[in-house]
Amino acid sequence: QAPRDMAWEWAEGLGLLPGIAVAPHFNRLAGERLARYIDLLPPALALLGVDEHTAAVGDGDTWQVMGRGGVALFHQGSSTRYATGQRFTLP
Repeated sequence: QAPRDMAWEWAEGLGLLPGIAVAPHFNRLAGERLARYIDLLPPALALLGVDEHTAAVGDGDTWQVMGRGGVALFHQGSSTRYATGQRFTLP
């Protein structure tokens, strides 16, 4: 774990979901750490938080939450939480 005062930034991933930043183990983020993730998120990106033991499975258009937890989608100042079995689309 990086020290609290260490500067960090988002890095480009595999490019599988353009415009989407994915945060695994999302249920472990809380309070100050979660706020920091969101504050440092570039405005052009949406954040998809995926809980442990959970997956977002889809075809690129429609996604479904599978597993024990849920996923959270943060985009343009709003957030939505999806539970197991629920379907959603990405911005």
